[in-house]
Amino acid sequence: MVEARHALDNYFVSRPNVYLGMDMLVFDKEGDNTECLAPDLFVTFNVRRPMEKSYRIWEVGKPPDVVWEFGSASTWKGDATTKKKRYQRWGVSEYWLFDPEGDMYSPRLQGFQLANGRYRRLPSELRGDGLLSVKSPLLGLEQHFDGQRLRFWDPVAKEYLRTGRESEKERLKERTGRLKERAGRLKAEAALERERERRFRERKKWLKAVAELERERARRLEAASRAAAAEVRAAAAEVRAAAAEAQAAELRAENVELRASVGSLRK
Repeated sequence: MVEARHALDNYFVSRPNVYLGMDMLVFDKEGDNTECLAPDLFVTFNVRRPMEKSYRIWEVGKPPDVVWEFGSASTWKGDATTKKKRYQRWGVSEYWLFDPEGDMYSPRLQGFQLANGRYRRLPSELRGDGLLSVKSPLLGLEQHFDGQRLRFWDPVAKEYLRTGRESEKERLKERTGRLKERAGRLKAEAALERERERRFRERKKWLKAVAELERERARRLEAASRAAAAEVRAAAAEVRAAAAEAQAAELRAENVELRASVGSLRK
């Protein structure tokens, strides 16, 4: 019941005017709370959402459209007789009997459609692979029994409606995919950060090398400056020496000339 309810919930999730009830009391006579039925599962189309605790046909405006009864040892006979007649009288368009245990109905899945106020058995197909299939005209779905479970087949989408466990597996699969995707992003971000750090270290090393080159250049410029200053001083010393030598030569010449003049005077 729970798996069937979940599958139909998924199927009708985008249709707000579809109501699904499970094991809910359904009353058909206003003012009489003694006469009611509790379908295992039912679907009603084109109605506002009924009250949560019970379904009153006169308030909703119509009976459920599709009803399922899942047979048990204590209920299966009433499901196939008394309840079936009352659902027929209420005007329930489709009525389904399912035998989960396999010792109550034959075949284990039976569908009935209301026609001219009476239920007519819907045709079933037993396939070669042992799959029992009955189509629901009102739901637009095929109901399959594979020997273990009741499943709803969507002939348009060509897939089974997901059960609760399948939805949970799908959710976990999607969550795992998102976690893997996030892990991939984090890994890529970590690699990018490592690349940034590598480039930063390389740039730091390059800046250090540039600074060392600048210091070496400054040292060379300073040494060249000192050498140039020394050359200037040496040149100046040479100029001064040459000037002194020229002056001394001039003095010697003057002295020779003076001695020559003195010698002439003596004669």
